Amino acid sequence: VGVMAAAGHTVAIAHGRADYVCQPQAAWRLTQALRSAGAEVECEFVAGAGHSDSEPALVDALIRASDRFRDLLA
Repeated sequence: VGVMAAAGHTVAIAHGRADYVCQPQAAWRLTQALRSAGAEVECEFVAGAGHSDSEPALVDALIRASDRFRDLLA
Protein backbone atom coordinates (compact mmCIF):
# COMPACT_ATOMS: atom_id res chain seq x y z
CA VAL A 1 0.00 0.00 0.00
CA GLY A 2 2.70 2.46 0.96
CA VAL A 3 4.76 1.69 -2.13
CA MET A 4 1.78 2.36 -4.43
CA ALA A 5 1.01 5.64 -2.70
CA ALA A 6 4.64 6.77 -2.61
CA ALA A 7 5.05 6.02 -6.31
CA GLY A 8 2.04 8.22 -7.13
CA HIS A 9 0.12 5.47 -8.89
CA THR A 10 -3.57 5.79 -9.56
CA VAL A 11 -5.37 2.57 -8.64
CA ALA A 12 -8.62 1.27 -10.11
CA ILE A 13 -10.53 -1.45 -8.29
CA ALA A 14 -13.53 -3.18 -9.84
CA HIS A 15 -15.16 -5.70 -7.53
CA GLY A 16 -18.29 -7.81 -7.98
CA ARG A 17 -20.96 -7.19 -5.36
CA ALA A 18 -21.84 -10.90 -5.47
CA ASP A 19 -18.26 -12.10 -5.01
CA TYR A 20 -18.37 -14.78 -2.32
CA VAL A 21 -14.72 -15.82 -2.78
CA CYS A 22 -13.22 -12.39 -1.97
CA GLN A 23 -15.84 -10.39 -0.12
CA PRO A 24 -16.52 -6.81 -1.31
CA GLN A 25 -15.47 -5.58 2.15
CA ALA A 26 -11.90 -6.55 1.27
CA ALA A 27 -11.93 -4.23 -1.74
CA TRP A 28 -13.37 -1.46 0.43
CA ARG A 29 -10.67 -1.94 3.09
CA LEU A 30 -7.97 -1.87 0.40
CA THR A 31 -9.49 1.32 -1.04
CA GLN A 32 -9.47 2.99 2.37
CA ALA A 33 -5.91 1.87 3.14
CA LEU A 34 -4.64 3.18 -0.20
CA ARG A 35 -6.43 6.51 0.27
CA SER A 36 -5.10 6.83 3.82
CA ALA A 37 -1.58 6.33 2.43
CA GLY A 38 -2.18 9.11 -0.10
CA ALA A 39 -2.95 7.13 -3.25
CA GLU A 40 -5.59 8.16 -5.74
CA VAL A 41 -8.12 5.30 -5.90
CA GLU A 42 -11.23 4.61 -7.95
CA CYS A 43 -13.34 1.79 -6.53
CA GLU A 44 -16.37 0.43 -8.36
CA PHE A 45 -18.63 -2.24 -6.93
CA VAL A 46 -20.24 -3.97 -9.87
CA ALA A 47 -23.86 -5.07 -9.47
CA GLY A 48 -24.69 -8.53 -10.75
CA ALA A 49 -21.05 -9.64 -10.85
CA GLY A 50 -19.25 -12.21 -8.75
CA HIS A 51 -15.64 -13.35 -8.67
CA SER A 52 -14.88 -14.14 -12.31
CA ASP A 53 -13.18 -11.48 -14.41
CA SER A 54 -14.97 -12.88 -17.47
CA GLU A 55 -18.41 -11.78 -16.27
CA PRO A 56 -19.79 -9.16 -18.69
CA ALA A 57 -20.39 -6.48 -16.04
CA LEU A 58 -16.86 -6.83 -14.66
CA VAL A 59 -15.36 -6.85 -18.15
CA ASP A 60 -17.21 -3.59 -18.84
CA ALA A 61 -15.91 -2.03 -15.59
CA LEU A 62 -12.34 -3.10 -16.38
CA ILE A 63 -12.56 -1.67 -19.90
CA ARG A 64 -13.87 1.65 -18.54
CA ALA A 65 -11.00 1.79 -16.03
CA SER A 66 -8.47 0.96 -18.77
CA ASP A 67 -9.93 3.68 -20.97
CA ARG A 68 -9.56 6.22 -18.15
CA PHE A 69 -5.90 5.24 -17.72
CA ARG A 70 -5.39 5.49 -21.47
CA ASP A 71 -6.82 9.02 -21.42
CA LEU A 72 -4.57 9.99 -18.47
CA LEU A 73 -1.50 8.86 -20.42
CA ALA A 74 -2.51 10.48 -23.71
